[in-house]
Amino acid sequence: MTDIEPIDPRTATEDDLPAWCELSAAVDRECRPGEIERPVGSFRHILIHPWANHVFARWAARDGSGRLIGVSETSWMDTADNPRSVRLAIEVHPDHRRQGVGTALARPAMEHARANGRDLVTLEAVRDSAGAACAEAHGATRKMLDRRSVLDLTEVDVDALRTWGEPRDGARETYALVQWRDRCPDELVDDLAELRTAMNDAPREELEWDDETWTPEMVRTADAVGVARGDQAWATVVRHLPSGRLIALTDIVGPAGWDAWAFQEDTVVLREHRGHGLGRWVKSANLIALLGDRPSTRGIETWNAGSNQWMLAINDQMGFRPATWWGQYQVDLDALESRLRVPVK
Repeated sequence: MTDIEPIDPRTATEDDLPAWCELSAAVDRECRPGEIERPVGSFRHILIHPWANHVFARWAARDGSGRLIGVSETSWMDTADNPRSVRLAIEVHPDHRRQGVGTALARPAMEHARANGRDLVTLEAVRDSAGAACAEAHGATRKMLDRRSVLDLTEVDVDALRTWGEPRDGARETYALVQWRDRCPDELVDDLAELRTAMNDAPREELEWDDETWTPEMVRTADAVGVARGDQAWATVVRHLPSGRLIALTDIVGPAGWDAWAFQEDTVVLREHRGHGLGRWVKSANLIALLGDRPSTRGIETWNAGSNQWMLAINDQMGFRPATWWGQYQVDLDALESRLRVPVK
């Protein structure tokens, strides 16, 4: 028998938290090849301090002995953007699959989404995996394909990286790099909010997803959560000297308790400033800063839409290699709830 109940990592018991972390680690081992395994303690940091500017709700599945064997999660941005959307994530321990645990976990999550006016469900799964087949069997359609890529930092030639990243002729007369660690300087927060918003230019393929607007308050909240979690972060931006504006950004996060791994996050150049090699410049300079500050980091991963040929080309030139392809799936809540009432064969 499987029992389902709400769970909050901030109030979870000392028995539940390790089991939850071990569950996430077991799932990651399956679907994130090429990744240096995340220590269980590092999962705790992100459970206690989840992504900023989001609303989360979670449910736990327990076996007959009361042990946690699965978790479902809903989330959405805590803004007016994308008012229909809800992201659904379900993790079931490999030893307890194909027993209806995932379906049982989905039901309260969908009830919660409907109660909050959310009726467009987005979920992700590795391409051609059992998770992808399950999503499709429940009526979801793949709307976007992401390439998860990994860079082996032990093979990076810093001198070659610096040369590769040099901007095109004359660019240094018009542009300059600015870098910081962990928290954006107060005087740059407004410009950083504009750059985060400019990520709306990234391809979304057929995904039903509206533009997101970042505010300075959201930037400060995100920084505060990262600091509370214990993450390390590196940001490099480009200043347009004639106007003084920040016009390009890239950032990397080194997760707390996981010194061997890092994540390449946003990279954006404002449209009117493209064509000068500024994307290569910020990415190379930021990676060099990471390598100098955190030599224990041996790998870094990044995600890009499979149709984002421009950024994929830059990443390939840096040495990133494809590791996993992930599908972004969407389904209307009515259709999903209808399928959940009938066991999938």
